[in-house]
Amino acid sequence: MTGWLLGGGDRGIREVLALGTGSRNVAAALLVGAQNFQDGRVNVMVIVSAVVGLGILLPTARALGKRVGGATGVVSSAATERKHSIKEKLV
Repeated sequence: MTGWLLGGGDRGIREVLALGTGSRNVAAALLVGAQNFQDGRVNVMVIVSAVVGLGILLPTARALGKRVGGATGVVSSAATERKHSIKEKLV
């Protein structure tokens, strides 16, 4: 939700930022859980929440990808646009 809210006005950037912030640093959370808590159930909960989050993020990413015609089309059009802007700056 944070990524979506802070993504600005461009819908594509908002979607990517929302997915990126939703899948952050499970390894860091496991490290904190192992170092600061004696109870092993803490890391079990971190893993469970990561799996549940992944179960939410994957269908969301798939739905967003279908809406824009697949990730390949988005990446190639963005790369083409960037290449053209670089050529314009060089000329």
